Amino acid sequence: MFQESCDPTNSAQWFWRYGTDGASNEFQNRYTGYYLDVSGFSYGAGANIDLWYSNGGGNQVFWSTKVGS
Repeated sequence: MFQESCDPTNSAQWFWRYGTDGASNEFQNRYTGYYLDVSGFSYGAGANIDLWYSNGGGNQVFWSTKVGS
């Protein structure tokens, strides 16, 4: 898999799935069905993010924080 330039087709559309805790999220590509996935479970800044099958792993969970009012 590789990153493509942005386009308005389904390949550039994502489902944002909220976690039950209200802060965790998963992102699933509408076209491929793959999920955003932090490669190698890295916690380091600049870690590679790729697409992978859903595996329920923590490396496919992203946290959001409300900023401002």
